[in-house]
Amino acid sequence: MKAQVGRLLEGSPINAADIAEYIHARVAAGEFLILPHEAGRQAWKLKCQAPQRLYDDMADMAAKAGEAVSDFPLSERQRSMLVIGREVGEVIVIDGGIRIQVMSVENGQVRFGICAPRDVEVHRIEVYKRIKALELQKQRA
Repeated sequence: MKAQVGRLLEGSPINAADIAEYIHARVAAGEFLILPHEAGRQAWKLKCQAPQRLYDDMADMAAKAGEAVSDFPLSERQRSMLVIGREVGEVIVIDGGIRIQVMSVENGQVRFGICAPRDVEVHRIEVYKRIKALELQKQRA
């Protein structure tokens, strides 16, 4: 396979670096998706073919991990979940204006860097719950 690719590239006006740059730009623009391992491909197929099952599987995993999925209820439309594998330094872009970068992974803990417009609130779930509880208290008072 390497030899075939090598022969193709020898006669081509573009090289491997050009191809890599093109793919990187398309991924960054959200126009191209790379699923390099079997688990990622299986999750993507499940998301496309049975999004509710994927959500249910993710909810079961979260419940087993002690997270209460009902603390952040999702509408039926929101329940399809894209599961993305990223490595340190890689970025996810949401709606063109929110960037989430994996900063580090140590001892099972993932640290993210989040860039979002100032009008977008970003909170950990426990902070979000406290904010909502305070808002509810104020409404009742």
